[in-house]
Amino acid sequence: MMCDMGTDPCSAMNYGISHKIGMSFGNYQLLSNIVLLMIVIIFERKLIGTGTFGNMILVGYSADFFTWVWKEICHAPDQFNMNLRIGILIPALILFILAAAIYMQRDMEQHRMMQYLF
Repeated sequence: MMCDMGTDPCSAMNYGISHKIGMSFGNYQLLSNIVLLMIVIIFERKLIGTGTFGNMILVGYSADFFTWVWKEICHAPDQFNMNLRIGILIPALILFILAAAIYMQRDMEQHRMMQYLF
C-alpha cells in the first residue's frame, strides 16, 4: 500500500479486513486462502498444484515482511512521491512479468510432456 499503485481485488479486500480486525495481512490472507482451498478440494481438486501453495502462503507473508523492511530498516515514509512510485513500479513489473513467463512456460512444458506420454 506504500506505493499506492493498486492490487488485485481479493488482496485489497483481505488487506482491508485484516487492518480492520487488527490481524496481520499474512495471517488473514492465509486463513482466507485455506477456506478457498477447501472449496477447491471439494469441487476441482485437479486445479491444485505447487503454485497454489506458494501463492497461498507466500503472498501475504512476503507483503508483511517487505512492508516491515521498508518501514523499519529503510525508514521509508508511509506514502511515496510519484517519481519514486514509478521507479519502484517498473522493476517490480519486470520481475512480475519474468516470474509469470517462467511459471507459464513450466506449465506448457508439463502439458507437452503429458501429450507425449498419453
